Amino acid sequence: MLRHPEINFFASVTKKTARQIAKEPCLAFLPSFIKRLPQASIYLVGGAIRDFLLKKTSKDYDFVIAGLKPHQLEVELKNLGQVDLVGRNFGVYKFQPRDADPQKCEPLDFALPRTEQALPDSRGGYRDFAAQIDETIQIEADLARRDFTINALAFDVVNHRLIDPFNGRNDLKRKLIRCVGNPAERFAEDLSRVLRAIRLAAELNFKIENQTWEALKQAGRQLNTQRLAADGQTEYVVPRETVGAEISRALAANHANALALLFESGLLSQIFPEIQLLLNERKDYLKPVIEASASDPTVIASLIYRDLPADLIKDTLRRNGLAALPQNHKDRIHEDEVAWIAAYLQSAIDPEKLSLSEIEQTFMNGRGERLIQTMSGLHQSDRLAAIERQIKNIRIIWPKQIPKLVTGEDVLAQGLDPSPQIKEILNRIRDAQLAGRVTNREQALSLLKNQTRHR
Repeated sequence: MLRHPEINFFASVTKKTARQIAKEPCLAFLPSFIKRLPQASIYLVGGAIRDFLLKKTSKDYDFVIAGLKPHQLEVELKNLGQVDLVGRNFGVYKFQPRDADPQKCEPLDFALPRTEQALPDSRGGYRDFAAQIDETIQIEADLARRDFTINALAFDVVNHRLIDPFNGRNDLKRKLIRCVGNPAERFAEDLSRVLRAIRLAAELNFKIENQTWEALKQAGRQLNTQRLAADGQTEYVVPRETVGAEISRALAANHANALALLFESGLLSQIFPEIQLLLNERKDYLKPVIEASASDPTVIASLIYRDLPADLIKDTLRRNGLAALPQNHKDRIHEDEVAWIAAYLQSAIDPEKLSLSEIEQTFMNGRGERLIQTMSGLHQSDRLAAIERQIKNIRIIWPKQIPKLVTGEDVLAQGLDPSPQIKEILNRIRDAQLAGRVTNREQALSLLKNQTRHR
């Protein structure tokens, strides 16, 4: 008897997902966890299942555990690693398996099944709802509270069963972002979902389903809503760090898609109001950004903000949260660098007239490389050619790391008082070194003595 092709596909997906879970080092604790808890239903949910089905690498592992009381789950997790309760109202634990390499495995989320209901005075903040934790809740009910169908997926790791009550697999095939249930209600519950939809569509190169898109445009108008916090201070309903994190990740993943979606949805005026004003005057202002091949979020932000004053750029990036990711995060936008790059672009500096030490200080470092990428995106070919010639001349003499031959202390040892002259002298010696006239410390000290002899 022939099996239905959809059943064959379903079985194939289930087996592949089980194999991926089994060979993931960060999940090596699972067999022990399952063995210790025969009464529990254990589900891997959300983004990890989505990524497995898309054949993408995932480190975003979230579990829902049914059939256990909170204290039972906590005790069992502590037997296998380190546990922190991060969402008391939501029953969410961060778990670091004892035998997992923390450099390669981020903490995992373990949660109890729950339902959520928006509070009567909800304004769309992600904390504006009541959560009901209940270990007897069916996984389908837990999935019903989630944002998009492609995230409302679960895999029963005990019985190797894929659970898809909202046809998320079908939307993955069709490359669609679709809300679970009523889109207007989903966005009203949590306005940050508006940004998540944009980010996922940009990352995955998906379209946003029509009803979801229309609801997104309406809800997006509330993105900058403020209210009084418990301490009497004004706060944004959607925290700025949430805005910044989602938009930074969207720009890093696919800035052309992200900007197109922000513009077409009207969200550009909410997040980048100064840029919207520039667009009203110059329709092609974002064209160089969209066409740029760069993927570094700081470079993309520099292209976006290139015509704004440096002090305004810093204030804007802090206000809209785009500089809110941790300093070491790969998608972090560095506001000081964006302001510095914009200031340089707006200057009339001719690279041909820069000294070699100025070339090194400006271009031969991390921020200098980002400046060069930004200039490349703006097709500043003449300036770039001059910079590349200067750097090439330096690299002919110093192909690898360029040592520091003298320091400020060496200059002070010549009897000079601290002053701006110290830097001038050091720069002249560095110029000689970069040009190949000085190649070791003895030669540098000799030049230093000549520079300071008559001072």
